[in-house]
Amino acid sequence: VLLNRVSPMLYPELKAIIEQECRVSVAGFLPSMENDSLASRHLGLVTADEVADIQKKLDMLAAQAEKTIDLDFLLQLAKRAAPLEYRVPTPPETRYPARIAIARDRAFCFYYPDTLRLLEDAGAELVEFSPLADHHLPENIAGLYLGGGYPEVYAPQLSQNHTMLASIRQAIGSGMPTIAE
Repeated sequence: VLLNRVSPMLYPELKAIIEQECRVSVAGFLPSMENDSLASRHLGLVTADEVADIQKKLDMLAAQAEKTIDLDFLLQLAKRAAPLEYRVPTPPETRYPARIAIARDRAFCFYYPDTLRLLEDAGAELVEFSPLADHHLPENIAGLYLGGGYPEVYAPQLSQNHTMLASIRQAIGSGMPTIAE
C-alpha cells in the first residue's frame, strides 16, 4: 500500500494501524504537494498533453517518492510476482483492406495502440480526423471508430459542428460499421 496526501507526522501511526489491522505492507507515502498536483476532471486525470509543465511536476513527484517511498521494497516485491501469462493476438491470414476513420483530437484521445496496430495488421488503413475541427468524415472510408476521451467536455463545440454531425449520421445510417466508446 502507498498512502497519498498524508503528513509525515501522521504516516507512522497510519502505517502501524494498516499493517496491524489489514495485514498488508505499507511501502511509503506521498504528502500533499500543493504545487505538484495533477489536475483531474470528473472522469479522471487530464491528459498529459494538457499539462503545461508536466515534466517539472513528474520530476518533483519522483524526487518526493525517493524520500518517502521504500522503492527497494517495491522492486523486491515486483521480483516476487509470478510471470504474466498472455497470448499475443494473431491477425487473420486473410487481410481485409479498408480505410477506417479514427476520431482523434482533444475530445477523442483514448486509444489502445495495440488495437490500432491489430487493425493495421488486418489490412486496415487508419485515417485520422477531428470531429472538433473537420467538417466531414474522410472520403472512401469503410468503417468509423470514435474512441474514448472527453466528448462531454467539448459538447458545445461538437454539437455546433453541424456538417460533421450530418456526415457521421449519414455514414451510420447507411450501415457503416462503427465502434463508439
